[in-house]
Amino acid sequence: MSDIDAALNALSLEVDKPRRMPLIHFETGLPLRDAEGNPAWVDVYSNDSEIVRRHDREVLRRIFKAQRQRTVTMTPEENEANTVDVLVKLTAGWFLLTPNGGPIDFPFTPENARRLYMAPASNWIRQQVEEFSKERGNFTQALSPNSSSGPRSSSARAEKH
Repeated sequence: MSDIDAALNALSLEVDKPRRMPLIHFETGLPLRDAEGNPAWVDVYSNDSEIVRRHDREVLRRIFKAQRQRTVTMTPEENEANTVDVLVKLTAGWFLLTPNGGPIDFPFTPENARRLYMAPASNWIRQQVEEFSKERGNFTQALSPNSSSGPRSSSARAEKH
């Protein structure tokens, strides 16, 4: 590996590896847990992942084709469907609970993810997944014993000057 490759690798985020997002209760602001204390979670890929890049290129191809054919541009419904498509692709698995921490029989499948993210009553989950996938700090590489105390410490110091 060249010095340049090593430097780029050191700057890289793990965007193509899903990370576990704890579901936060919409009223308490605390992680949602069952009676045994097990947290609800969703495994999420980064919005910077190759999954999203491929999806975005496909959407752009459709838009460019529609522009060339002078057909109607994207409708709000198509835009929402594209957002849901991305969320489905970003979701790698889950352990869901009801808002009161009760068990729920809703296994992860792409179709169930689509249904979850389309349902207005579960928008609180959709919003958390969207925000988590966009927060790059959630996809930093594991810190080495010699590294600073947090993933943003060096840039935080630079911003103060």
